[in-house]
Amino acid sequence: MSMNAADMKKAIISEINKEANSAANANKKFGDAILKYIVDNMEITYSWSATNPTSGASDPQTSFKASLSGSGTLGVSGSFAIFLVTLAAFIKSSIKISPAAGFTLAPLSFNPAGVITATQGKEDDPDKAMENFCSQIISSLKISFPNPAPSAGSHAAFTGATTKMVIA
Repeated sequence: MSMNAADMKKAIISEINKEANSAANANKKFGDAILKYIVDNMEITYSWSATNPTSGASDPQTSFKASLSGSGTLGVSGSFAIFLVTLAAFIKSSIKISPAAGFTLAPLSFNPAGVITATQGKEDDPDKAMENFCSQIISSLKISFPNPAPSAGSHAAFTGATTKMVIA
């Protein structure tokens, strides 16, 4: 399943509509909802290039899907601009990317320079504003978060490296 702004919005609104009791707890619920949605719905596919060091044969598997897990707490921010920086750092530090079964790789990670680019909506409808915000988060994740650095490792009798990371 890939990420969808309308579904992300529903997941966030569902979580933040639960009683929060404080601004910090409301912020935690917001961060938890974003993190859970990303972990449950983001698809990461790596391209893979490897050869058998003995025979020189190429690995017939040229890609794999990674799995995600994560937990963390989104810090409170004093402004929307700081919130975006905090959100990007939260996602990068809270989500663990694991390779497909059979692969042993150096740690997989998001692009350390990845940023969330979003503008505050001018919509009168809070529902539309949240969906627009979610659309901008998803777009930023797909464009800015793929890590261009290869990750070396092995798969069965083959040694090689990831060559591309695609986020959907």
